Amino acid sequence: MMAFVAHGHVPGDGQYGPRLEQATDFVLSCQKENGLITLIGPEGARITRQMDHEIGTCAAYNHAISSLLLCELYGMSHEDRARRIQAAINKSLAATLEMQRWPKDMLQDAGGWRYIDNDSVRDSDLSVTGWQLMFLRSARNAGFEVPKDRIDDAVEYVRRCFAKEYNSFEYATSGGDDRSRGMAGAGI
Repeated sequence: MMAFVAHGHVPGDGQYGPRLEQATDFVLSCQKENGLITLIGPEGARITRQMDHEIGTCAAYNHAISSLLLCELYGMSHEDRARRIQAAINKSLAATLEMQRWPKDMLQDAGGWRYIDNDSVRDSDLSVTGWQLMFLRSARNAGFEVPKDRIDDAVEYVRRCFAKEYNSFEYATSGGDDRSRGMAGAGI
């Protein structure tokens, strides 16, 4: 969908308009009560992290990317759909901020995000963090309130992923050599 929107296609108008509306409705239908936007993920009012690792990995990415998509669609959607998207983004923002790792006892990983699987695993990674930051930037651009301190914490996490010995960004702050072109792009 983002490729179509980036190419100038608008939900409800033109050749792809009806399909973009259908796709938008599908994304909206995937939002859980807890604010996550994912087809398969934790249900209920609160985000629980005790679930299958593969589902938790996918849910983290699904949520960030789908939330980013909704922010990009928000300003170009017709009134009724824009209201539905606005409500979804507000819930999505709350979920994203709840998932951000920021307690003081995790200095290296504070400010970042990780998968939705096991709460006892206290780490972050640059890949999920990059998608969450793109969502938060798009939300701010669309006029939603995004706490500055949370962005500052996330940017500090990204900076900690920079490995001076390799002059590149790495997947996580855990050490070792886990740099890649993708992580260099996410860090930049």
